[in-house]
Amino acid sequence: MPGNHQGRDPRKHKRKPLGVGYSARKSPLYDNCFLHAPDGQPLCTCDRRKAQWYLDKGIGELVSEEPFVVKLQFEPAGRPESPGDYYLMVKENLCVVCGKKDSYIRKNVIPHEYRKHFPIEMKDHNSHDVLLLCTSCHAISNYYDNHLKQQLAREFQAPTGSEEGLRLLEDPERRQVRSGARALLNAEGLPAHRKEELLQALREFYRTDTVTEEMLQEAAGLETRYDPQSCSEGAED
Repeated sequence: MPGNHQGRDPRKHKRKPLGVGYSARKSPLYDNCFLHAPDGQPLCTCDRRKAQWYLDKGIGELVSEEPFVVKLQFEPAGRPESPGDYYLMVKENLCVVCGKKDSYIRKNVIPHEYRKHFPIEMKDHNSHDVLLLCTSCHAISNYYDNHLKQQLAREFQAPTGSEEGLRLLEDPERRQVRSGARALLNAEGLPAHRKEELLQALREFYRTDTVTEEMLQEAAGLETRYDPQSCSEGAED
């Protein structure tokens, strides 16, 4: 039995459906409204709220309802360099990995603990590092993100995030396994039937027929807390 069971690929050792505990978006991320320059040149896509803001302020003119197009009544600060510019692309509300069209979550390709150190021009009003993933693909992505973060921390002292100020929740299953392992390590006087119950819980958790001393030691030190922010949709930029 390999020594490290805590950082396992969730696709290979799942006991629950992938993505359980993740809070999917309740509304689409992309409204695919368009902003046009005064001369009619497309500038970008945006959400309905932003397009409506220009109308409400009297600095935009409604061109069409479907698609929702607003023509600005002032010269914009910049224009796209080509018709294929990223910000002109119509974006579908689906998982960019598997194509699933429901239960998706925003994925920040650049983690917040890295992005906050970027110069302002690289993070101000930029959305190209935000993608949609379904809850299952998001869980798998987070698994590999954490591995890479640990590697970058070892090699370059990159930040791995801080627990300070975070509201951490506890996984009841992992907490139960940890408590059982600690009880088994101090099993003197523990009734035989109770000892068997705890061993069975460990067998099910590790998907094995035999519980070794190494597994007991590892289970006794399981991390049971997680950050709910990594499992939620997050606020839009």
